[in-house]
Amino acid sequence: GKLELAIRLLRRMQEVGLKPDVYSYNAVLSACQDAEDWQMGLAIFEEMKKQSIMPDIYSYGAVILSCSLAMQWEWAVNL
Repeated sequence: GKLELAIRLLRRMQEVGLKPDVYSYNAVLSACQDAEDWQMGLAIFEEMKKQSIMPDIYSYGAVILSCSLAMQWEWAVNL
């Protein structure tokens, strides 16, 4: 689906030496939100921070919404 494609594209960018930016990561976070995969959303969010990419308001919003839809409030609160 959309999430798998978004992750594949992100990984492919990294493989060919392109540095994904906040917009690239936000696209994946959006796909995580649409797929209701809050755990992958958190993992991608943490990855972007480890890559020294500053999450923006959209990044936070996508992860918080994913967590809240899954009733995982404690994760959302601890971002």
